Amino acid sequence: EWFEKFGIRDTRDWRQLLEIDPAKAKEALQHVVDNREHFPQYDDNWVKDREKELDK
Repeated sequence: EWFEKFGIRDTRDWRQLLEIDPAKAKEALQHVVDNREHFPQYDDNWVKDREKELDK
């Protein structure tokens, strides 16, 4: 699902998107937050870490 919408398979892909298109990376992260049942591998700490990266 994440790959189909954003071209992301994992954290590394998300970080690459963050460098290229921060707004889309933020949207992709929000998608994970809004659909947590589809992303059990990403816990609260993972989300907090990505939010910190967005704020840099």
